[in-house]
Amino acid sequence: MFCTNCGAQIDDNAAFCTNCGAPVRRSGSKPVAGAAESVSPNAAADSTAAETQRLQMPPQQGFGGAAPSSAPQYGAPQDSASPYGTSQQYSAPYAQPPEGEAKAGGGKKSHGWVVAVVIVAIVAVCAGGAFAMYQLKLGPFSTTGSDAQPSTASTADAASEKSDDAAQEAGSVTVPDLSGLSYDEATHKLQDLGLKLGEVTKEYSSSVEEGSVISQGVSAGSDADPGTSVDLVVSQGAEPRIEHHFELVQQAVTWEEAKQYCESNGGYLAVIHNDDEYQQVLDTIGSSGVRVCWLGGYRDGDSWQWVNGDDFSWSSWASGEPNNDGGTENCLALLKNKDDQWGWYDVPNDVSSFYKASYLGFIMETDVTVK
Repeated sequence: MFCTNCGAQIDDNAAFCTNCGAPVRRSGSKPVAGAAESVSPNAAADSTAAETQRLQMPPQQGFGGAAPSSAPQYGAPQDSASPYGTSQQYSAPYAQPPEGEAKAGGGKKSHGWVVAVVIVAIVAVCAGGAFAMYQLKLGPFSTTGSDAQPSTASTADAASEKSDDAAQEAGSVTVPDLSGLSYDEATHKLQDLGLKLGEVTKEYSSSVEEGSVISQGVSAGSDADPGTSVDLVVSQGAEPRIEHHFELVQQAVTWEEAKQYCESNGGYLAVIHNDDEYQQVLDTIGSSGVRVCWLGGYRDGDSWQWVNGDDFSWSSWASGEPNNDGGTENCLALLKNKDDQWGWYDVPNDVSSFYKASYLGFIMETDVTVK
């Protein structure tokens, strides 16, 4: 039979439900005063025994669990004794959850909070570590102004120092950039690093100051063994400009004597390459009264040469010249004719017998170097 109070299956002769402790009511019995006492002379003892048995039974399934297989299904009609006759009762769908199971559920919730807190802590630690690694990767910071920014120069210097240290540990030296340094500075820098000064070549440069390094034989930044020789190209400054100075010497001498005079005084008989220089010579003679001036040209076989070896490519011969009249006109003279027109003529080495001494002279040229 089943308990009309909780629906649990009980013994047919039980006076109380072993599950809920309710008195058992059988069909056809009527409740009367003192019915509980008349059921059994040992009702109190039976009640105590039933309660003890109920407490020792395994707990019924609680929330979400199925009712015992022996219990009637939810909504199934049950017969029960009633003061008003036999009536159908409906059993409770589920028993209350056992106390132990409820506590176990609460423990699971508590454990869930602990796990959540641990996960949050781990995430925070990982984020902090990642940020620290990022800062280390950026390198030193420059704190100029209100916002701290990475110092590119400091980072580059640190990288350069690490590179130099690594090179020295490997037994090699990083070759420095010597461009723009003075010769002495470059030499000392090579010595400090255990490198040697190689061949030094000098060149003109309009952009690099005189005495400073233009270039080097071993590329800057490359690794070299200690004792390696590094060649240098050192600037001589801007290439000098040569200016030609012309001077009139009024002396009645032969062409050969005039040539020797110029050479002994650091010059040479004038050499003319173009119209500008020719005009400078004429301006030098000016109104001196000289009408015959020796120049530095001479006949060499069938051609003409300049005394300094320059190419005889420009000339200003007078009409009909050179004609080598008499086969002895091997010297070049600048003459002013009767019409006061200047021109080039081939003449003998000595013309003193043809002109007054006051008409004779020569042009000495000197080269002046100007930077």
